[in-house]
Amino acid sequence: FLLAANWSPTTHHGLIATQKDGKRYWEEYHAQTHTLDIKNGKLSFQGNVEGQPLKYQRTYTFNDHELAVTLTLEAEADVDLAGLVENIPIARGGWKARGATLDAGGKAKGTVSADRFKATDNKGAGVEVVLSTSHELRLVPDGLRTGNWRKLQVGRVEIVLPGNLREGDRVELAYRMKPVQ
Repeated sequence: FLLAANWSPTTHHGLIATQKDGKRYWEEYHAQTHTLDIKNGKLSFQGNVEGQPLKYQRTYTFNDHELAVTLTLEAEADVDLAGLVENIPIARGGWKARGATLDAGGKAKGTVSADRFKATDNKGAGVEVVLSTSHELRLVPDGLRTGNWRKLQVGRVEIVLPGNLREGDRVELAYRMKPVQ
């Protein structure tokens, strides 16, 4: 389901900040730190978005039947972006022998306001992502095709976050990924 790569901001699992001039920035992975709490099944990353006064902490909690994600974002100075999203890259294309279809509120492509979305194969198996609150979601099933892996396609769902923040503003996003049978 979740297919992340460092080929482009649209193929990684994390933040994408788009300036008004169209330039996109993502998490500065050379500046990340992490903590692992094996006893409680938690992995946390701390870092910042390159070229932006934004710092974040993303925590993955590995539960028996779901992966819970909590993102806390803080503006270290005023931010005025054309867009800010949490990007969730999804495996599609020839590598998915039974296909992969996106669905949020009955839509498979475009923008919708919802508190959940699914990526399922042609037999109905897949993953549902349940957000703690409703958000604007952008479903982009026909994403990047890459290099020698022509059969690989990385679709995505973008969870829209506020792009205009004042110094000290905090944004929190929580969602869970769980299997659909």
